[in-house]
Amino acid sequence: MKAIGIDIGGSEIKAGIITNKGKILKKIKIETNSIHGKKSLIKNLERIIKKLDSKEIKGIGIGFAGGVDSKKGQIIQSPNIPSMNNVFLVKELKKKFRKKIILENDAALMALAEALIGAGKKYSIVVGLTAGTGIGSGLIINKKIYSGKDNLTEIGHTIINFNGPKCSCGNNGCLEQYVGIKPLMKLTERKIELHNSILKKMWPLTPKKVDLAAKKKDKTAVSILKETGIYLGIGLTNILNSFNPDVIILGGGLSNSDLMIKTAVKEMKLRAFKRTRNTKILKAKFRNNAGIIGAGLIVFKSN
Repeated sequence: MKAIGIDIGGSEIKAGIITNKGKILKKIKIETNSIHGKKSLIKNLERIIKKLDSKEIKGIGIGFAGGVDSKKGQIIQSPNIPSMNNVFLVKELKKKFRKKIILENDAALMALAEALIGAGKKYSIVVGLTAGTGIGSGLIINKKIYSGKDNLTEIGHTIINFNGPKCSCGNNGCLEQYVGIKPLMKLTERKIELHNSILKKMWPLTPKKVDLAAKKKDKTAVSILKETGIYLGIGLTNILNSFNPDVIILGGGLSNSDLMIKTAVKEMKLRAFKRTRNTKILKAKFRNNAGIIGAGLIVFKSN
């Protein structure tokens, strides 16, 4: 059996033909072009589906960054693609394709892929956390996505400092304001103004360059990643104390920093209840492909 898995991001749409074992048989990607509005994006989706569709395709799974109502097939709110707010995406696509179509949060699908066949396949309670542009999260219980009453399990919006900076959600001091590409870059720009660092010669700065400088023992880069790691460790503590999972799986660009993750785990073990400190913290197996794999697999998981 085969399914189409689609991962809609702010800059690109990735899609593939996925087997029921999670193998990618074919993969394509195009620019999202969200600046042209919802009609343009939907047409792009239709074009991708037409390229991948066949009689062997059981259904189509779609991951989208932001709040979604999977039961209604509706995008509630998108921080990166506001033109898609309140769009009943499944209904729109059903006009052209007479197949099962499932819409789900992209981070939840990443967690599902890892829980079913990836780093978390041996465990019953799996939390997936993606640290990139923002913080995405998914909670998998007994191989099924748990979304809560209102399709919300937003770990990125747990508060780690009530006096912290204002978040897009309207609250103050959310984890997402301290861990992610934007806060890391803000912290980097602030620190290199105060200290002599090789980062001053590495413009334009990226998280990868900060990690590279830290590996070269640059004190400023090391302090940046350690500080970010402490914030992430507080976030991990909140996860342990709230859900007591078997494993937490880290994905996204920032999960590539071993120093940051090591610092986060150390901080977590200082703060969490003693009996939860043996919870495993693992890196995602599928990296950038987790979204489309999870989107394909959810087709086979649904009734």
